[in-house]
Amino acid sequence: MRNGIMAMTAMLLLLASLACGGAKPESGTNGAADSNAGQQTYLNNCAACHGELGEGQPDWQFQDSEGRYPAPPHDSNGHTWHHADGLLFRLVKFGGASLNIPNFKSGMPAFQDTLDDEEIKAVLIYVKTFWTAEGREFQAANSVGDPFP
Repeated sequence: MRNGIMAMTAMLLLLASLACGGAKPESGTNGAADSNAGQQTYLNNCAACHGELGEGQPDWQFQDSEGRYPAPPHDSNGHTWHHADGLLFRLVKFGGASLNIPNFKSGMPAFQDTLDDEEIKAVLIYVKTFWTAEGREFQAANSVGDPFP
């Protein structure tokens, strides 16, 4: 059970850390334009924690001395691609604390006062360029029931 809780916590932390985020932009979006706009916003707001290439921080699967998980990767080594656009959007906008998970501490800040909705969407579209084609397909199917707002 402890391993299951740790795995779920790590997965949710990845989501919570997704304020930031390579392959082609996801189809069904504004493609390269959103990806290019998102890249600069990502570099300005996310790369300090998640890395310029979405590589995340070392030991991101393990809690630090304060009980928080380090910023996870947004490439195929992470699992942000497992989650729907709507959830990823909410995590960036409202931060990791918005998950309301008992005994879960997230260092992911809320960006609702820093980025507007279109900037958040553009960052997430850019993050998708770190994923494999298969990851983008999986995530697109997963987003049908929970799309961007």
